[in-house]
Formats: sequence, structure tokens, C-alpha cells
Amino acid sequence: IESSKGSGTFVSLFLCRLSSEPVPEFVDGSLVRMGERQVLQLIKVIPLGDRWMGTIELDGNRLKIGVDEGRFGNPDDTGFELSLSL
Repeated sequence: IESSKGSGTFVSLFLCRLSSEPVPEFVDGSLVRMGERQVLQLIKVIPLGDRWMGTIELDGNRLKIGVDEGRFGNPDDTGFELSLSL
């Protein structure tokens, strides 16, 4: 949720991927793997709108974004679905 100096409260959905990466270090002049670290990678930001209120569901690789049921929601909004490739 992001606010500005105005009255808006803008909601966005962040799609991220968590993965492990090797941590390289120099030991006695050689580059060696010294364990792993967790890396959070931003894949996509989906703006949902001002004061968006609705449901978000994950069913397998289908992400379902429901209708904006907030007071500023568009009455013609039908929501949408995304197919995620992992």
C-alpha cells in the first residue's frame, strides 16, 4: 500500500521469487563456495488501484485477482486471472 500527499491509498500486488544463490569467497587466493544466501527477486508489480479491496487466490499456477469491492471500485470490473510459470 502506497500513499501520496493526496487522499489516495494505492494498492499494488508484488510478484516475487525466492531462490538460493551460492556465496563465493576467496580462501587462500582461490574462489570457493561458502554456503548459500536467500535472494528475493521482484518479478512484476501489478497496480490494483486506489483503496482496492478484493480477494487474491492462488490455485496451482493460476493467480486469481477478484473484483474490487471497495467504494472506489469500477462496477464493470470482473477481476482477472494470470497463469504463472515457475
